[in-house]
Amino acid sequence: MLETAKTNGREPYAWLRFVLQHLPMAQTVYEIEALLPWHTHDQDLAMNLAAGE
Repeated sequence: MLETAKTNGREPYAWLRFVLQHLPMAQTVYEIEALLPWHTHDQDLAMNLAAGE
């Protein structure tokens, strides 16, 4: 999964942190699919990292 994140231009640590924080709240297949690297956006990952610091 981390290599897939890299291939899709996502910073692996930021993407993994984003997924691990949002996955427990995902209740539908659509919400889980939205967490895949090709569906996430750099600004979502950046905001998530900034919020965690």
